[in-house]
Amino acid sequence: MIADILSYCQANGLALDGLRIHHELGAWYTEKSDLHQLSRIAEKITGRPVRFGDPTTGGYIDMQMLWDHVGRPPAAMIGPGPNTVMHQADEYVAIDDLLKARDIFAETIHSFRSR
Repeated sequence: MIADILSYCQANGLALDGLRIHHELGAWYTEKSDLHQLSRIAEKITGRPVRFGDPTTGGYIDMQMLWDHVGRPPAAMIGPGPNTVMHQADEYVAIDDLLKARDIFAETIHSFRSR
């Protein structure tokens, strides 16, 4: 990444005054097979198959720091609402989707507590 920044600067006649890296977390990745229980719960509640996102199309998420700090357990980011409007000016979430997300979180937490 540093090489890309330096190359960009050189190609555009820019000078880099200083560079300090705060976090170098790398990729956050969990095998789909490690998310079987969460997938089963989500499919039961929503009535739809779980769609996993392409990890190469996403950016940094705060979960990476937490995940790294607690020993890199299986982890997933899920949320209600259509992907086409998330983090947009016109973002919205249907109440029914919000309630389903609540139920997915609650049942997932309960399933781990009852082990």
